[in-house]
Amino acid sequence: MQSEAPTENSPEDTAQPASRGTARAWHRSPAVAVAIAYFLILGSFGAGFSFVSRGHLRSMGADVEETRNDIRRRLEDGDRARHLLEIGRKNLGAAVGLILLGAATAGLWSAVNLVVIGLVNGALAGALSAGGVPDSFLLAYFATHGLVEALAFALAGAVGLHSGALFLRYLRGGALLAPGDLRSLAWTAGLTFPALSVALLLEVYATPAISLRYLP
Repeated sequence: MQSEAPTENSPEDTAQPASRGTARAWHRSPAVAVAIAYFLILGSFGAGFSFVSRGHLRSMGADVEETRNDIRRRLEDGDRARHLLEIGRKNLGAAVGLILLGAATAGLWSAVNLVVIGLVNGALAGALSAGGVPDSFLLAYFATHGLVEALAFALAGAVGLHSGALFLRYLRGGALLAPGDLRSLAWTAGLTFPALSVALLLEVYATPAISLRYLP
């Protein structure tokens, strides 16, 4: 009677699929896309601030006292409902654009716009700093709501970046949408809106009260 050939896989055979599974899990991880998106927006903010505040664009043409008074008037404006509507509509439009156009362009739109958002806000902060607005005020103003707002935009942008990673996986011979991919994308997109809401409430109610303490 013939003995059966051993059917157990060698350690090398079992390790190979596990490593491929780990690689696939890395591509499916929305947390990686969120971290990259957050780095893009905060890194761009820092670059914009550094470039402008070092004096490359110092000629603002506005009196320092006039600039401070204008900031104070804006922050002391008590029409909270109008601010909620205006800021909320602007941020919602930006987030929806990051999600839809980012997914449609496999992440390209997301990457470019996250960098632009960071650069524009960083350049604004740098111009104010170069114009004599105290850095303590700028830190209080942007940190109070800005870190949460940046996270909201990072979540929206991560949908596009994650879609780009899935598309690259497809070009390498993998499935375009593996089980769980749509759920991951939906969760990432869905978390954008609670984060936007928290950032909006902070910007309208908390940021003026906190940042005005540091504006002489």
